Amino acid sequence: MRKYQKEKIAYDKGYRVTNDGKAINSNNKKVGYILNSGYEHFTINYETKYLKVATHRLQAYQKYGLQIYNKDIVVRHLNNNRFDNSKKNIAIGTHRENSLDIPKQKRIEMARHAGTKYSQEKINQIKDFYKKCRSYKETMNMFSLTSKGTLHHIINKR
Repeated sequence: MRKYQKEKIAYDKGYRVTNDGKAINSNNKKVGYILNSGYEHFTINYETKYLKVATHRLQAYQKYGLQIYNKDIVVRHLNNNRFDNSKKNIAIGTHRENSLDIPKQKRIEMARHAGTKYSQEKINQIKDFYKKCRSYKETMNMFSLTSKGTLHHIINKR
């Protein structure tokens, strides 16, 4: 069980996600912003803390209730589009099912890159680009990186 059931807290405060995937507050005003991860979140005030709530997770809470907190359950974007938080695109399932939502060709490409060793020249290019743009998303797109973990390792460990 999570320390905070943020989605339940947000729901109890009147936040909702419309069928087409828009997060709204209790006054029916659109809320939300996109993080570097590519997922939309919004912030709620709870007790003395600010909690970030993922829009897709609130949509899943509305659809599946407390099941989203079950062990080994993740919230899935069925079409693999993180920007599509519509009710029909959100499901819950296992990590394996979530990975199978990624198109086969992209999974193959990701597997090819998993074992790739980067030359020092390529590492320097990646680091220089990241220093200029300060965006994981842009850097990953520029160098066809498929893992934030790989990029983090290149930037911080090498």
